[in-house]
Amino acid sequence: EFRRVLFRSAKGGNFDVKELIYPLIPAEQSQGENVSLCLLSGLQLQGTEGDWLEAAQLAVDWICGSAGGPGDQEAAAQVERVILAGDSLAESTRNLDDLHRARYLTATKDAGSIEAMHQLDDLLVQLAGSVNVDLLPGENDPATGILPQQPLHKCMFPQACAYPTFQSVTNPYNCAVGGRDILVLAGQTVQDVEMNSDLTNPIDILEKFVRWGHVAPTCPDTLGCYPTYTTDPFVIETIPDLLIAGNQAEFAQKKLTVNGKEVLLVAVPKFSTSKLVVQVDLKSLDASVIEFSSTLEVSDSPEPNK
Repeated sequence: EFRRVLFRSAKGGNFDVKELIYPLIPAEQSQGENVSLCLLSGLQLQGTEGDWLEAAQLAVDWICGSAGGPGDQEAAAQVERVILAGDSLAESTRNLDDLHRARYLTATKDAGSIEAMHQLDDLLVQLAGSVNVDLLPGENDPATGILPQQPLHKCMFPQACAYPTFQSVTNPYNCAVGGRDILVLAGQTVQDVEMNSDLTNPIDILEKFVRWGHVAPTCPDTLGCYPTYTTDPFVIETIPDLLIAGNQAEFAQKKLTVNGKEVLLVAVPKFSTSKLVVQVDLKSLDASVIEFSSTLEVSDSPEPNK
């Protein structure tokens, strides 16, 4: 039984709820290893436009250990895996007008996402050459629009797919890294709850997800999902150590204890607007952010003496 609700009918088709009984989700204790996890989301690459591409390249260089000082390289050496949590391509790469035109009118026209996919592949192949990489689809990416979103086809990444360290995965995505159980969302389910409830803080919503035992409570009413008959793919069967939501407005984190297990909740901001990469220490379950800015300020100086 997912949960039991005790209520009675009220006027106007409403219900008076007396008690909510949530599921007792199994919680297995774990011990993290001395490694870290890097999280990016909302790269929103869009071809020739976008002044944050240089910042994204700088972030990739840092993760690969080719940027920064000895301290930065030591921190980068602890990175076990990089997860890109959705919306790697910008919404502008989807030309919705072409969907309503005859095919012969668009046969010789390049899709707006082609150049952006080349840029993404260039970044992914650099990461995959140094560290394990998982790529989730998001709302703006060329994947199935309904949840759970299926992996982006590897033919889109001719360079990165040559590396066994690169994985194109589903959204939501569950994995085990450094002894920790990790559940990642690209962010659509969090944003849909914001639009259909009084909850406005993504961390509060993630906490509700853990306590409800479900990461997509508005499916299929206001958020599309595959029809299922015997199982619900959005049910949390065991309490994760780390629950992540990508494509949020700003970075936030919170630790809570659920059924005797410590859980870290992390909201990952859009890289296109924040230039932030989130790094999680899997031993202590603490998250921190690294900001990457490619802006070079040059001050006026007097002409040298002749």
